[in-house]
Amino acid sequence: EFHRNTMENLPLSIRLNIIQHLDPNQQSAVFKDVNHERLPAVKFPNFDAVPLEIWTSAQLSALESVGYFVMDHFMGNAFLANIYQEVCLLKQSNKFHDAAMALGDSNWNNPQLRGDKIAWFNDADDVEYPPFIQQLLDRMVEYRDELNMLFDFNSEKTQTQLTYYQENTRYVRHLDAFKGGSTRRLTFLYYMNPQWEEGDGGELKIFKSDDSSIDIQPLADRLVVFQSRVLEHEVLVTHKPRFAITSWFY
Repeated sequence: EFHRNTMENLPLSIRLNIIQHLDPNQQSAVFKDVNHERLPAVKFPNFDAVPLEIWTSAQLSALESVGYFVMDHFMGNAFLANIYQEVCLLKQSNKFHDAAMALGDSNWNNPQLRGDKIAWFNDADDVEYPPFIQQLLDRMVEYRDELNMLFDFNSEKTQTQLTYYQENTRYVRHLDAFKGGSTRRLTFLYYMNPQWEEGDGGELKIFKSDDSSIDIQPLADRLVVFQSRVLEHEVLVTHKPRFAITSWFY
């Protein structure tokens, strides 16, 4: 049994070596224990008394109370078919590279812990993205801009990545933001996986404050939004190819 204090006192190279030799369940547990200190959750003062146009009071209430919400049919079926074609073309064009993880001040790769491949879309890049991907990014910026206008959210940076999980890959339990590291505040996840069925795996497992959990299927045209600093989560082993676009509000 590995304890948090013991792991934290070991050099990084030794910690990584230990983690890589554990079975998958032990890997997830130990990586959680050596993960990062949490930052405060985002709050939306008096959200039920302001004129919301893009957000709903129910969504903001859910983010404050349980830390996440799920919205199906986010962009519509016609949009979904087009963006799915775009991401498949990106995959065929070899635009993806192996994802890395952060531990302390270091980035490292271990496909047993994180097996997805990624392509970055950053708002600072002077790049013309495929039109339906750009439409999705613009829609997410509208959500950010309303928070800025109504709640002094003061976010000027959005970071986005396209993720592709091959069969039998996963991403262990982790936080998207942590003290001394990333300043992400909200995570937006958009799924575009047609004909996803029970048993296909690849669920997003969200761990609640009481350490109970909920599994969310990566269904096509589904949006999941959660508190980046608060909710630990993992991607369960997928049994068929799985795409998602993730945007973070800083």
